Amino acid sequence: MEKNKSQSQMDLSKKSAPGPFQLLKTKISSMLAFFIPRKRREWDRRDTKILVLMGLFVALSIVLTRIIKPIDLPVVRVSFGFIATSFASMLLGPFISGTIAAVSDIAGFFLFPSPSGGAFFPGFTLSAFLAGVLYAVFLYNKPKTLLRIILAVLSVSIIVDLGLNTLWLQILLNKAWTTFFVARAIKTAIWFPVQIVLIKLMWKYIGAKTQAQFGLPANKQFNASSK
Repeated sequence: MEKNKSQSQMDLSKKSAPGPFQLLKTKISSMLAFFIPRKRREWDRRDTKILVLMGLFVALSIVLTRIIKPIDLPVVRVSFGFIATSFASMLLGPFISGTIAAVSDIAGFFLFPSPSGGAFFPGFTLSAFLAGVLYAVFLYNKPKTLLRIILAVLSVSIIVDLGLNTLWLQILLNKAWTTFFVARAIKTAIWFPVQIVLIKLMWKYIGAKTQAQFGLPANKQFNASSK
């Protein structure tokens, strides 16, 4: 009797003991819980929505940069691509928005090459990524005040448009930057207030709704400062 009882207890312990696969799964889960903060794990649940939003911004950026472009000359281009870049920066942050801008630049070049021709140059991709980062520095998780929008557009205009992009054109065209800097500066000065107005209106009428629809984290200051 006692022998049968002890045998049944041993069988029960064997059945309840976790197997090697279960132990490995538990170990991995504990490691992930240690290295990945809780907020990050909660954010991962929105990954599908974020990927959808990234795809939409890439497509929008390509259309606004490569298709809808009032002026497309070798040294001066006027397009509405900044709308997609700035909007993505306000909603998704610096790294994701910079990635969106870089992917859009690469995909747009090969899908819709410029009529002026020219080989692919990674410097412009770097400029696109940096523009997304700069917009986010001033506008992501911060009040969308007119001053912040002005500073964001000003930083992109000076650092990216007049700075880096002028340098890339000098390398590509093998000409002194002074030969086309004046034309680029005039374009930047004219386009500067247009960008500010469009970004402000875009956030006021579309930004908060998109943020709520995709379940993105919102700062209470957003709505109050953008009215």
